Amino acid sequence: MGGCLDLGLAKPTEYEATVCKLVREIKNLRFVVMMEDRQPDFFLKYCKYAPETFVRLNRHGPANYYPTQSNLKSLVREFHENGIDVFYGFWIHENRWVFKRHPEILLTENTGKVWHADDYSADFNPLLKLEEDSDYQIKKGQKFAEYICSQYNNLSNDFGFNGLFLGDGGMGFRRFGDDSIGVKNFDYSLNSVKQFVDSYHYKFHDNCILYSSQIINKISQDICLNHWEAWVEWNCSQWTLFYNELSDYLHANDDQFAAYSCMNYGPKQAKLHGIDYQSIGDAGLDYLVFQTYDYAWSKHFGLKNKDMFNNLNELLYTKADISHSKTKVLFTSETADSIEKWDCPLSHTLKEAFLYSAGRMPEEDSRSAIIDGAFIVWINDTPYQEFRQIETVLESAILE
Repeated sequence: MGGCLDLGLAKPTEYEATVCKLVREIKNLRFVVMMEDRQPDFFLKYCKYAPETFVRLNRHGPANYYPTQSNLKSLVREFHENGIDVFYGFWIHENRWVFKRHPEILLTENTGKVWHADDYSADFNPLLKLEEDSDYQIKKGQKFAEYICSQYNNLSNDFGFNGLFLGDGGMGFRRFGDDSIGVKNFDYSLNSVKQFVDSYHYKFHDNCILYSSQIINKISQDICLNHWEAWVEWNCSQWTLFYNELSDYLHANDDQFAAYSCMNYGPKQAKLHGIDYQSIGDAGLDYLVFQTYDYAWSKHFGLKNKDMFNNLNELLYTKADISHSKTKVLFTSETADSIEKWDCPLSHTLKEAFLYSAGRMPEEDSRSAIIDGAFIVWINDTPYQEFRQIETVLESAILE
């Protein structure tokens, strides 16, 4: 089992007791993710260790205090002393650093509009290259993937993280609340289009305007009419390359790699968002956390096609697609999220846990479960007595 949390889990004087209690309640806990959800300010801007400097990693509470970098280091150490790995997780969401210093990696829609939200909730394109930024030792043309590796290296060296977790926006082009948004909508920046045209996927046709036009909506129309299959394949290959680069770096340093799935999309739909799960498994992803938010997404936010039975179906196809690789597939055990203001009833959490963990692969001679474990969202907001109940359901269903 794994789960996400932040420094709001407990106050510094309570770190030791809190971690010990957590480990007692979840006997199969293998890793936790220090998740920087929403704007990834700390991850993208971190430079060097400054013990007394404030770090905004307590957004979820319930502990209300001003944590420092020293506190972060202490909590990571407490988990390590109890045999638990700690990954650093961040969302691929814009923040002021992206918007003001590196707008070149903002997503361009098929209309030519750059996707930006005033509350910095828009995704950006991690597949693109950066402009020079001497303040952050970024050279012109440096891949954003390389910058991720550099930033993770600094954080891992200073705080002792054991792995990297890519959160929302880190797997494919998507927009929360609209399943139709994918590679037909993003990314049509001129840099992306040029990379596509320079690739072996592109095939010239008469009157093709991709070489000559600067008008995005005309370029996107040409691609959708004349290059659609190649465009989908190219986007999938680019996302796979991104994962390959991160995986190679992390594994070379004996660290692990995890990520959320592209929404709750199975293999067929995920490709329309630039994601080939099979290829990403081959690229070396250690944990794929499949997003099974029946309560949060279907009931709380009212999104379509997010109910538990649709989740189960897509989860099964995804596991089958990736089963040849070493990637472990976890489902999200939704408990509560104080930021998004949803609180899943325990009975519902347990029902989901049983349904997903009791599922079996369809091969005649196979009794393999379709999941390898659960990922608790969020540990901060979950009463301790619920952990053991979730784990008991998992064990009984998987061993059934």
